[in-house]
Amino acid sequence: PGPYLEMFARHPSPKWTVWGDESAEDHLPRGKVHKGYTGGEMLPPLGANEHISPSLAVDLGLELKNRYEAGNSVREISDETGYSIQRVRGLLAGANTTMRPRGRLPK
Repeated sequence: PGPYLEMFARHPSPKWTVWGDESAEDHLPRGKVHKGYTGGEMLPPLGANEHISPSLAVDLGLELKNRYEAGNSVREISDETGYSIQRVRGLLAGANTTMRPRGRLPK
């Protein structure tokens, strides 16, 4: 087939030989978006008690602040990133995020 071969392809590619049951142009891929990845940049995985550089803390804090201010809860951010709730709160505090009251809002 040549030097350009992709096994289990989901889309046809010019100049590539693609094999896979989803590689035909008229076929809609049935794949799913996995937790933590929606097609954009991913945040780095951090182990428990792992130290991070101040510059990384600033970058992560700003990204988490954007998510929080877009309406995500601390728990949702924790679930999406794999970071502990305490780490999320710490990074949000470092980014000077105005926090909402804890718990659900009364109806």
